[in-house]
Amino acid sequence: MNKFFSSPLYVCWDATYRCNLKCLHCCFGSRNNNDSINEELTTSEAKRLFDELSDLKVISFQFAGGEPMIRKDFFELAEYICRKNIITTVATNGLYIDEYAARRMKNIGIRGVQVSVDGFNEEQHEFIRGKNTFLKTIEAINHLINARVPVSIATLVYRKNVDDLYTLIDFLNGIGVPNMRLQFLLPQGNAVDNLDELFVDLNEIKKIIDKLYNHPLIKQKKFNLILPCFIPSIIGQKSFNTGKSSFLTNNCGAGTCNVNINPFGDVTACGILTDENWICGSIRKDSLKDIWNKSEGFSIWRQVTQLKGKCNSCDILDECRGGCRASAYLTTGEIDASDPLCWKGVETDEATC
Repeated sequence: MNKFFSSPLYVCWDATYRCNLKCLHCCFGSRNNNDSINEELTTSEAKRLFDELSDLKVISFQFAGGEPMIRKDFFELAEYICRKNIITTVATNGLYIDEYAARRMKNIGIRGVQVSVDGFNEEQHEFIRGKNTFLKTIEAINHLINARVPVSIATLVYRKNVDDLYTLIDFLNGIGVPNMRLQFLLPQGNAVDNLDELFVDLNEIKKIIDKLYNHPLIKQKKFNLILPCFIPSIIGQKSFNTGKSSFLTNNCGAGTCNVNINPFGDVTACGILTDENWICGSIRKDSLKDIWNKSEGFSIWRQVTQLKGKCNSCDILDECRGGCRASAYLTTGEIDASDPLCWKGVETDEATC
């Protein structure tokens, strides 16, 4: 019988929903304001959480948001958790990172920073993130590289940049960045109002991934392309779940290895499905250990569910576990639907780019 870990291995904390930008695709939408600042975990509450993560021997922790660096206590909290010897990373838009901030991140032990870059030029990046953001973001990346803080890039795949992601790899490699994580649009938050300008169809997604995997830098293993959790399975690459462990895991790790905590202390399995329907408990009321081990809210991720549609007859179902449950739910309204971002078993135009 499959079993799950006694505590999460990886924890992501959306330290705040507040943000200095209003990105067209933001999954939090109208929550990116100051209205809820007084409801966020306080500095002392966050430190108590970090104490428990240390006791649970959590391996890795990420500050996310919103924009986590907008919190006035960001560096105090970052230094506190780094002292716990937990691998700590930050997901940010980069606009709060100057030379001093980058050096401080290095000195306190931040192990990696993910910066969002949505194109190789101002037009593509600023269409998503707003005016006067591209050059400042690149400056932030340069500060991190100079401070020897490992940098990764998160890139939204959308209409204006989909044909230039090949060029973006060259651009990132040229400034010293070794990898890029592709993020596909989900109908949530601000994206719902901007689908006509952002949406890329499944055929285009398949073609661009085929093209990117033939990029010389990727073929020579000089640059890493990080794909959404289930896609490596359908293109024959090594995936997270090798099938050799007796522990029940899924490719994204939601609810089986990982948890997400929102700014107010609510725990969810998935960092995308964060509304009240998916809350498994609150660290203001219970320990994370008890929530992890006792909440029924994790069940959809911890059992081999009979999925609908093409997944039932798929030869890699045991490996990919049906793809992303958030993608299925947000697109179809059904948590047990097949992932609409999976092209396996779907006829697509096989013409190469």
